[in-house]
Amino acid sequence: NLINSGATKIVLACNTSHYFLPYIYRLVPEAKGKIVNIIEETCNEVLRSGKDSVMLIASEGTIECGIFEEYFNKLNHSKAINVFYPTGEDFALQREIIEAVKQNYLSDIEINKLVDLINNAPSENVILGCTEFPIAYKKIPKDRIHKHIVDPLQCAIDKIVMDIV
Repeated sequence: NLINSGATKIVLACNTSHYFLPYIYRLVPEAKGKIVNIIEETCNEVLRSGKDSVMLIASEGTIECGIFEEYFNKLNHSKAINVFYPTGEDFALQREIIEAVKQNYLSDIEINKLVDLINNAPSENVILGCTEFPIAYKKIPKDRIHKHIVDPLQCAIDKIVMDIV
């Protein structure tokens, strides 16, 4: 429907939904080239950093489907990118933050937990791989974060702007 309405660029805000892009392209071949792949753009941003590792803060679905690893492998043939993940305990914390954002009730408690999760990441690069994390991140004073943050939606916006210019 978006394509039939004249959309030339489409952004799927959900990281996990990109797992289904091959199926979408089979059903709607004309969507290829119109959908800005936020996973691909995020991986390109990490690769441009020159670092060989990244912490992926994301939902279990995004992590379990392995989509980021798939794109890192597809885009980077010269060296492997080591992807770190939250621990089981951190998944509960992440769900708490995601729900707080969805319910528009993000307290200092959740903000501080996100700060700790990011700053304790075993990599300089941290992907905020769930749509709600960048929303929570914007509430954090930047002097509290000591990592390079990669926001997939911002990567998509940057790609669209670059294509226009």
